[in-house]
Amino acid sequence: MGDDVSKELLPKLQPLYTDGYRVLETLDPNKPEERCLYSEPGHVLGFAIDFDMLKWPLTAALGLSEDAEFHVPERLRELTFMLVEDSIIHGKVGYVLTDKGGFTAYKTQEDVTSRDAREQERENHGVYSSAERALEVMYGGATPKPADIILSDIELLGAMKGTKFVREVYNKEKAAGRKPVILMLYSSNPGPYLDEIERLKQEGIIIGGWHKKDFTPKVLIETVEKAMSEKD
Repeated sequence: MGDDVSKELLPKLQPLYTDGYRVLETLDPNKPEERCLYSEPGHVLGFAIDFDMLKWPLTAALGLSEDAEFHVPERLRELTFMLVEDSIIHGKVGYVLTDKGGFTAYKTQEDVTSRDAREQERENHGVYSSAERALEVMYGGATPKPADIILSDIELLGAMKGTKFVREVYNKEKAAGRKPVILMLYSSNPGPYLDEIERLKQEGIIIGGWHKKDFTPKVLIETVEKAMSEKD
């Protein structure tokens, strides 16, 4: 990201990460580039890597760039969208896709709403922090009601990985005889899961899997449209 964008973006980004993230100051005063933001155990947000991955959602959310604009076709707007993502900042992807992009956020049923105000606010935008919570809101109510489109991170809060989560959703829908949910995965650390991602594709469980730095709304929309056209 260029210096001009960074100077404008960083001050506006601060409120997003200071609430819920622990800031680790520079490990070495002579190397300011080593400053990182830590979230949950095992998760780390490094400026150099994640700012590149987050350029489009953050600039769009903060209104800094017209380049981040995108269009969701009308028939996709009618489908509910769920993002399973535990990162506060990466979760802004869901806000951009629903608030600015036109996707319909998948919202919890009344009997499974969150007791945590912060989590409920995220869930109102279709963003869920764990696979377990996503399964609860879709299948724990009086009437099971899955989202139409689900994008899930792989490494999440809780015991269940995104790879197991998408398989679980697929199996539940298949057993119920309902139409398949459109399932996709993304990750900032896909390396250890490449073989499993490929198996999920070959089995017809997911239609796409990306490194977060390669993920954009346009890629998601084109992938979903192609999958829907093939089923028509």
